[in-house]
Amino acid sequence: AIELRPDHPRAWLSRGTLYEVHLRRNDEAVADYSKVIELDPDGLWGRWAYLRRGALYWAMKQWDNAAADWSKQVEHSPGNWIHRNK
Repeated sequence: AIELRPDHPRAWLSRGTLYEVHLRRNDEAVADYSKVIELDPDGLWGRWAYLRRGALYWAMKQWDNAAADWSKQVEHSPGNWIHRNK
């Protein structure tokens, strides 16, 4: 999909998730999530990429990077149910 449509953020997000979850190739996952953010910084896919990349940074103990990504994600979707206080 990336070869056919390199400008499609969903393809990069899918591959990033594959790298992160199934192959444990964190550097490649971060690169793919970063590409999604480059292509769709304010859209749905960009918001998902900030969320996923933040979680990956957290798992990699890169706290500042995780906090920055999650802050960006909240900024772009403040009404999202994930961010509501209970």
